[in-house]
Amino acid sequence: MWAPRLPFQPYAVAGGVSALPSSSVRSGTNSQRTYSVSRIQWNVQGIFGKDDFVYDRQHDQLICPAGKRLHKRTVHARNRQTEYAARFSDCQHCPLKTQCTRARYRVAHRHWDQDYLDRAEAARATPGYRWSQRCRKRIEHLFAEAKEQMGLRRARRRGWANVTEQCLLTALAQNLKRIVAALPRSPSAAVAAIGRLLTQFLRWIQVLGCRWPLSCID
Repeated sequence: MWAPRLPFQPYAVAGGVSALPSSSVRSGTNSQRTYSVSRIQWNVQGIFGKDDFVYDRQHDQLICPAGKRLHKRTVHARNRQTEYAARFSDCQHCPLKTQCTRARYRVAHRHWDQDYLDRAEAARATPGYRWSQRCRKRIEHLFAEAKEQMGLRRARRRGWANVTEQCLLTALAQNLKRIVAALPRSPSAAVAAIGRLLTQFLRWIQVLGCRWPLSCID
């Protein structure tokens, strides 16, 4: 999920289903991390969604709102889902059929990691998730600034070291902007603070062994 080069491990992760695969949610939940995932909403108006079906774990069946059972029909290994289908005789004269399906009988799917996805969905109702959303806005603002205004939409050169240099330079420029904005209006104080920051940054780059600064500037 996260690069092994990073010297830390997160204790909470939030994102959508496209950004957080179910396998990552499953392994992260088992390692005591808190995951919060937003689901893809059911977009067929007037038709029961999968949340309206109850899973019978003992018999590996789904129970529809009318109390009928959908039996396992096949599996989709690529999507990690099991497909369940109702009997035509159960759906033919069901009073809820118009709210359940427009086909001859209802077909529904259940993800193999649905239990973990349900726990991640429930985490979205916690105060911690609302707090993380406020922090997420600040972080995404920095990413948008770097991409739209500072040329980080694409890498200028290939390779881990070259891309790292470009990202560090971009982050340095962002930090300098915010330091200047937070400093007193005195120009001498601002220049002195920026000088100290650049000196520390150059020493850090030398320790890391990056080819600073000319290799990432055309």
